[in-house]
Amino acid sequence: MLGDACLAYWKDLIRLLSRPRSVLDHLSQPLATAVLRCRWATAWSVGVTALASWIVHPDWPTQAARLVSGRPMPPALANLGVFLAALLCIPIAYGGLRLYTLIHHVVAVNVCRTAGIRLKLLNLETALLPLTVLFAIGWVGAAWHPWLGQAWLAAVSALALWLLGEGHNAIFVRRRRKRLGRLGGIGLWLTAAVLTLFILAVGAAAIAITISVISFLVLLPLRAGHNR
Repeated sequence: MLGDACLAYWKDLIRLLSRPRSVLDHLSQPLATAVLRCRWATAWSVGVTALASWIVHPDWPTQAARLVSGRPMPPALANLGVFLAALLCIPIAYGGLRLYTLIHHVVAVNVCRTAGIRLKLLNLETALLPLTVLFAIGWVGAAWHPWLGQAWLAAVSALALWLLGEGHNAIFVRRRRKRLGRLGGIGLWLTAAVLTLFILAVGAAAIAITISVISFLVLLPLRAGHNR
């Protein structure tokens, strides 16, 4: 089961290239399988993104290390630090995806007045994560041939939007049991995604403000004692 989940990411990518609507075949995956597949898909996506960023800007690890440490660092050590940071980003990205899925589903059900199963939404997002490879190819290609890379990214974005619309149309129904329609799924995803990102941004800002206030209250007496 673990091996299948590890390779499922690349199998899904092949299916996306040969038959894009195959993402709809995995919507009914059970919870245990869905969680395992999502973890591996997130890990692969983070790794692919890190590799693409390194190919486009091979010197950014040393520049980042210089900004953090304030002094030059050997490239090998800087690359090792970036590798460890990428490993740390995997659970963060996975937790962020699960939080996004939860809020997205709540918004789609309560704000957009639909009905749908959150597990199917998670399965849809997991099946679409292999598109990260195609986006990474376009990113790298744009660094060498801007026009060709941008055309590739536009095509992949259109494919992702279409599949998200098809997936939402298959998962969610109106409260009166009416289907969303061909463009209704895209509209539902756009509406729920914008509201979800807004909620996440407000939450992140509130957490940042809270941390800033707490830090200020902690440092204020220390500063007063230092001035004395």
